[in-house]
Amino acid sequence: LVVNRPRVLRFREPPVRTYIPEAGAKVIALRYVDPEGGAHVAVEPLETGSTVLSMWFRDPGAPGGQQYLSWLVNVVEDPERGRRLA
Repeated sequence: LVVNRPRVLRFREPPVRTYIPEAGAKVIALRYVDPEGGAHVAVEPLETGSTVLSMWFRDPGAPGGQQYLSWLVNVVEDPERGRRLA
């Protein structure tokens, strides 16, 4: 991801839980685009760095009734930033 360029994730069903480690809270923020439905989540890159984003989804066929997904999120500087300022 690029700093200050949010990415909207769309899911079939909303996540049951989300988790970002405390140190990662400086790197990305999560916003629910559709708070009532919860199936659209925006990932907002705040500063350069890496963190892990974890989400749990309902899955009746999985042990415990939930499926766990985890992503490594890398945030880089905007490569066009210097060109726009010039």
